[in-house]
Amino acid sequence: MIGLNGVEYKEVTKRDLKRKKNFDIMVSTAGTEISMEATDKRNKLTFIQNNKMNPLYNPKLLAEMEATIA
Repeated sequence: MIGLNGVEYKEVTKRDLKRKKNFDIMVSTAGTEISMEATDKRNKLTFIQNNKMNPLYNPKLLAEMEATIA
């Protein structure tokens, strides 16, 4: 499990599942994770591109963010 203390191993029983209603199990493969990261990057870069001419955003900061993402 990945929790507040990082990666840890705990035995999970049916009792735990009934008691903790916010318990969520997510299984992903490396391919799924890479695809999700690529989609996230694309969304961030699209947002930056759409807001480059917006006076509310600092152009230098947007350029730095774009370089970090790319």
